[in-house]
Amino acid sequence: MNENFATELAYVDLGEYSYAAEGTVTDGLADYPASFGLSQSAAGPVFSVLGIVPIGERFSVFARLGLALMGVDADANVDIDGVADSASASTDRSNGVYGLGGEFNFSGRFGVRLESNRYAGVGSDDITGDTDIDLISLGLRYNFD
Repeated sequence: MNENFATELAYVDLGEYSYAAEGTVTDGLADYPASFGLSQSAAGPVFSVLGIVPIGERFSVFARLGLALMGVDADANVDIDGVADSASASTDRSNGVYGLGGEFNFSGRFGVRLESNRYAGVGSDDITGDTDIDLISLGLRYNFD
């Protein structure tokens, strides 16, 4: 837009979280081997507005405020003494995203950027659970003038 404001459209993959546990359960008479597994992933498009403050010729700091349309997929499985069951759930929801960063410009078109962003309330409380996800990234930027 100009030297102090920009818009960005990106696709962000926030990765996958997995958890597994093994142990025993009892009915009071006998112990049974048991295992539990959970995996969850989140990804989607992000639209952001950046407020930029130049510091000298090549360096700038910025603040990000935007909207992420995250899709979350969750899978769970349980096995007790060879009797297994599993369940899956998905949700798509809009989430706020905000963060701070800095950028060093090699030229008018190329730069390197370090930033920290928070994706607020990813998931849904009633289907997959929701949580805030923090992302620290280092990236290259190309400017389409």
